[in-house]
Amino acid sequence: MISILIFTAFYQPIVNRDLLYEMELRGVHFSRYTFRFYDPAFFIEPKYINNLPIYFKKRISIFSSFSLDSTGNFYFSPFVKYNFKRFVVAVEPVFKIGNTGWPEQKWQNFLCGAYSRAYIYWEREPFSILYGRNRISLNSGVVIDQTDPAIDLVYLDYRKGPFLFVYFFSQVSPYKDDTLFLNRYLVGHSLEFTKGGLNLSFTEVCLFYNYGNSPDLYYLNPLVVYYEKGFDTGLHGETNVFWVPSFKYKFGKSLVNFELDVDDFQYQMKQYAPPKIGWRMGYHTIDLLIPHSYLSLEYFGSTRWVFTHGTYILNWQNRGETMGDLNDCDEDVVRLYFLKHLTIYAIGFDASLKWDGAGSVNERDVYWGNGPYPRDYFLIGIVERRINFSPIVQLNLKNYFVHFSPSISYAWNYQHIVHNNKWIYGLSIKLFAGK
Repeated sequence: MISILIFTAFYQPIVNRDLLYEMELRGVHFSRYTFRFYDPAFFIEPKYINNLPIYFKKRISIFSSFSLDSTGNFYFSPFVKYNFKRFVVAVEPVFKIGNTGWPEQKWQNFLCGAYSRAYIYWEREPFSILYGRNRISLNSGVVIDQTDPAIDLVYLDYRKGPFLFVYFFSQVSPYKDDTLFLNRYLVGHSLEFTKGGLNLSFTEVCLFYNYGNSPDLYYLNPLVVYYEKGFDTGLHGETNVFWVPSFKYKFGKSLVNFELDVDDFQYQMKQYAPPKIGWRMGYHTIDLLIPHSYLSLEYFGSTRWVFTHGTYILNWQNRGETMGDLNDCDEDVVRLYFLKHLTIYAIGFDASLKWDGAGSVNERDVYWGNGPYPRDYFLIGIVERRINFSPIVQLNLKNYFVHFSPSISYAWNYQHIVHNNKWIYGLSIKLFAGK
């Protein structure tokens, strides 16, 4: 599979975990850690090695982006942002020519269109409020990642001393079939504590629906435990609740983090209901033996039924895409990432080992409905193993940033078919330009 992405914009959701952790280790802190949104497009410029980078801000910003993916879809997204005192207003429509993915509805059987961002943001310490459509990321992106499709939400946070409280309420794509149309809602809240190099947080996120197609007032309350209602009333099948404790500690030039994602905590274990958890842990460091470098070693994964399995109406998806960074069930991944900065260039690699799919059809979730399984080739007890290596070359000029990364993978039992071994090739090219 060849994937070629070409963007002409400074505003893109490319502040990934590696860049986030490197910035923290070099002394740059995001004001929010538990939930992140509207991250400016940071690049590691040569001056960044010795000087802190500056947030990219203008009174009026007008950009455009173009992209072409491996399925032949062509995207065009103009973006306008206006800053006025404590307010930010941003609008970004997206237009697509192609037959797969979102947006889906065609005009004159040719062009698809929708909004990928349209929001108003206001900040005055200790409060921040956002209303509209945007992308958000939770912690390291296991459950919700900023590369997911945008969601419509109301977001607010309150910071007092070492504490940060966050709440949001949103609506994701509905569930529909020949007889049902059900609105689905995503709500979350978290409490975060930061002191020195230590960061602790606990987050609860709930995906729910009801047959009245209106929000449940209980889940609009930021101060209650969402899991409690399903547990008390026995309506587990109408909610999908995640508990997400997270730990991060920075010492010297290194940082360690651990995140646990518990899907529908089982106070009383049900028969044939396997544990449902996801996790990510990592060690990140800068300038280890090699000056001006960043190194990350991570282990992450999930058990059989997290994210894409369970009651089919509550599949952890939005607009046809699995939310979060883990797109498979029952997977284990070990990842090594390295980047070395050389004046205007940077070189490195991204390597990983992955095991996927030891689950069996005999281990069905007791809350599973009558709908189809999300993956036809899963739950057959055959493990797919894959090794991946991607060299990285980056060029960073004053107003341009180029990312070039071919990839090569070898998979054993590809798509869980015995002896179906396969080489897989890919290519990612990204170009960002702006002032």
